[in-house]
Amino acid sequence: MKNIFITILFLMFCLETFGQEVFKNDEVTVSKLDKGVYVMETFDKTTMYIVEGAKRALLIDTGTKCDSLDKIVRKITSKPFDVILTHNHGDHSGNIQYFNEVYMNPADTALELNKKFTGKYKWLNEGDVFDLGGGRKIETLLMPGHTSGSVVLLDKTINAVYTGDAFGSGHVWLQLRPHLSMKIYHESCVRMEKIMQEQNITKIYCGHYPSVKHAFGVSYIVEMKNLSEKISAGDITGAQPYTNWRNGNAMFMENGEALIVFDPENINDRKDVLILLVHPDIKTSKANAALINAVKDFPYVKIINMYDEPFVAETYKDAFAEARNIVFQFPLYWASSPYLLKKWCDEIFGSIQANPGVKGKKLMVVATVGSEYEAYRAGGRNQFTIDELFRPYQVTANHSGMIWKTPFAVYGTSLPDADKRIQTGANAYRKVISDLVNK
Repeated sequence: MKNIFITILFLMFCLETFGQEVFKNDEVTVSKLDKGVYVMETFDKTTMYIVEGAKRALLIDTGTKCDSLDKIVRKITSKPFDVILTHNHGDHSGNIQYFNEVYMNPADTALELNKKFTGKYKWLNEGDVFDLGGGRKIETLLMPGHTSGSVVLLDKTINAVYTGDAFGSGHVWLQLRPHLSMKIYHESCVRMEKIMQEQNITKIYCGHYPSVKHAFGVSYIVEMKNLSEKISAGDITGAQPYTNWRNGNAMFMENGEALIVFDPENINDRKDVLILLVHPDIKTSKANAALINAVKDFPYVKIINMYDEPFVAETYKDAFAEARNIVFQFPLYWASSPYLLKKWCDEIFGSIQANPGVKGKKLMVVATVGSEYEAYRAGGRNQFTIDELFRPYQVTANHSGMIWKTPFAVYGTSLPDADKRIQTGANAYRKVISDLVNK
């Protein structure tokens, strides 16, 4: 009887403590959610979490609009804290301008960055651990699907995981671009279920807590897993139009608490960008290797180095058929590409371009250039611009019914400050490739 009485008192204490409002203004309400955890619910139903350890704290996500967010966090915790984005959508990264540094997985630089942010991005990777002190360690796990760089944060001290939008808040959006395949999302669901079962994770704190007002359990992930497997297999019986999405023909399906929004015409893998790399020794390359490394993690990019891939017509035809954007990438050799690209055009592209499906695809040339930009100007040392040198490729595009895109070049790769130029070019290349897909 005594034990029952103590248990009742403890439960009453938890009910009074957890859920207790600790701060409120017109834009956000902050409440105690769990041991050392505060949930910040905004007026537009976005969510942030503050997680405290003995020595440090974390702010997970930053919502859409919340004036002076840094000062509000300081009202909740006096400990030094890091800021983590579960992914780079505006309703989770909208207030990062109040902080000097934020952590984010680099794959999400494919999405538009917050233009108000003048601080530093610190790259967040699989397995990174934040030690908050007192035995509280938060582990990072990459769970792509909603975005390429979606992460979840494991908090074993309270048997919880903070998931952002990786598994949705009752429903998950997988119709977005850049698009990841349903197979990839299904794999993330399978992995999350396994981790929850093996590590006794019982609570999922999602990215839009105000919409549900409770933690999900492992059964929710199982429902997501089963539903994504069904959609991935092409069984969309019972799918209905998703009317809350105006860009495209989105559909949705439900399974218990789980709902998945998807694009019925783009369910699984589609490599929207085909980069035909023409480099005789990419292993020793600095400039072209940096460009490739900058985009190789994009799930919608397929890369073929012509020096590694035999000239088998079917290989290139299949890759060409799947892609909507074609990129020729090479180091500039004597005002042109390495000879193998011309040989490829003669032997392979002639048969490809006869296919009506080539019409309407975009073609872009990307080059690394040893000399400075000023050398490739009228009156400069080389007299002609890169655009002018690449006119034969533009003619190829026009003749094939392709859409010619302005060439992209990284200049000065043989100059003393080449490393800086190459890094700047690689960062710009990510945006160039992302824009090909999204614009």
